[in-house]
Amino acid sequence: DPDQILITSGALGGAAIAVRALLDVEPDESARRGGARSTSRVLIESPTYPNAIATLEGAGAALVTYPLEFGTQGHHWDIDAMEQLMGQTRPRSAYLIPDFHNPTGALLPEAQRSELAEALRRHRVVPVFDESLVELELEDGRMATPMSALITDAVTVGSVSKIYWGGLRIGWMRIPRHRIGHFASSRLGLDLGAPVLEQLVTVELMSNHDAVVADCRSRLRAARDLLAAQVRSWLPEWKLIVPSGG
Repeated sequence: DPDQILITSGALGGAAIAVRALLDVEPDESARRGGARSTSRVLIESPTYPNAIATLEGAGAALVTYPLEFGTQGHHWDIDAMEQLMGQTRPRSAYLIPDFHNPTGALLPEAQRSELAEALRRHRVVPVFDESLVELELEDGRMATPMSALITDAVTVGSVSKIYWGGLRIGWMRIPRHRIGHFASSRLGLDLGAPVLEQLVTVELMSNHDAVVADCRSRLRAARDLLAAQVRSWLPEWKLIVPSGG
């Protein structure tokens, strides 16, 4: 619903607000969660978006890294291994990119999404899902179930920079209703709001959203396929895994 949305200065701005708010735990809540749990730990994938690392650390997070597995089909998630790491490190939150992961392009399979949601719930980890790349499906496949549909306490962040223009620093957060007040208050320590002119430009672009996204996908698909062809031509001994999106 509209009252669950905060407009931000890009997806990273949203992630910083989310982590700052989630790590700002009231003393009574900290006690309920158990003294052994670190309220500053945030689980991230490795590798991940480099700018996210600096953003999360700047928000006060102590990062716990889960290494994405690598196999013949590319990078993928081992949910059992991730859950084991959650049990060992007891993070407060997680910053994850399940949809065309940056930088690997990996897509969390539909069958694993409910497993990840259940693992996060079991260990009481409040996830922040970055959906900045979710619309950049380059193979015309079926859209995977949004993670926030499977774990209702999740926060999602998104941005227009990947589909419209990188210089348009407008993003948003989708926040569970019971957290919106705390997040809005925490946001004041970082910024007072997203610039109005850029928001108006974004609204104008959104009026033709489907066509803009289709054009973006077409250009990205052509660039990806050209690069893959060149690598295969010049480096035939290399094994190239072509991402399906991102």
